[in-house]
Amino acid sequence: MDRLKDPFIHPSACLFYFFMTAGALIVACGSLMQHYFALKHPVFIPMHMELEMYWDGGMDGDTGNAAGEDKLVWKEFPIYYIQDREDASRVEEITFPQLEGAGEYWMTGYDGADGLFHSYSGSMQDGRYQFKQLFVRMMLPAGSIGTSGITLDTMKVRYADGSEEDVSIGQIILTLDKPMEYVSVAEGSSSSDGTSATRYLVERDCLLEGFEIHNPEQVKGEFKVTVDGRDIWEWEPAALTEGDTFLVESAWLGTGDIREQFEPYIALIQWKCSDGSGGESWFTTNLDRQTNMNTDRFKQTYRYLKERGIKP
Repeated sequence: MDRLKDPFIHPSACLFYFFMTAGALIVACGSLMQHYFALKHPVFIPMHMELEMYWDGGMDGDTGNAAGEDKLVWKEFPIYYIQDREDASRVEEITFPQLEGAGEYWMTGYDGADGLFHSYSGSMQDGRYQFKQLFVRMMLPAGSIGTSGITLDTMKVRYADGSEEDVSIGQIILTLDKPMEYVSVAEGSSSSDGTSATRYLVERDCLLEGFEIHNPEQVKGEFKVTVDGRDIWEWEPAALTEGDTFLVESAWLGTGDIREQFEPYIALIQWKCSDGSGGESWFTTNLDRQTNMNTDRFKQTYRYLKERGIKP
């Protein structure tokens, strides 16, 4: 008598092969997705940062004249980059071609997640993309900065494995800190929505002549700035009396561009006062674009990388 065929052998075999095939496809798709989203090397973020260099030891009578050119000025600032979690690259050294032979600068040794990427510290770095920053400290002779400042736009990076690359860092504009004598800051505030307000106190009678801005057209497109409610672009020289106060307010005019969420923008308004007898004093208002990273970090980061043409 012929043995009856087990009706369950064939369906079971089908299920086995189905799950084996599905598993293989899932692994293959996962591998492809890893490759698709992966970054092959760190991606440095271009910035626009206008920074005033501090005088080492403070200002004195030589500041701003020929004798003061040999005095040292210093500043610390961050440089941001995005790195893939599988990328073991480590920045060993950075050099700025624009500062060749001018003073000293070095990394302060802190390489982590903070500052612009403060919401991704600690375990939040365990995603596809890691957000990191390098802190740079500079000590330069004042004469190397000059009256118009110096702009850093490229940087050579040397990694621990000996490889090197030239990267664009946008514009880091270094200027000299100017004496602030006639006007002081009484109080100030800022908000996460990109608004800020600073009230200034007049320390002595003077004429507020006007202001200097490195890139006025760009600032005009980025911020609305008022002085006691009056638009800064309608400003006219005004006599100030000791004891008076005035309010400078700014509001960032965001466009929704994804790059605004990742690329810092700091501009300076440098106000000039004179006393009518040849003396002058300056004070500075900082304009800081709001970079809001409290969103879906993977989705937003991928959008940013795609906008820059780094990812398809």
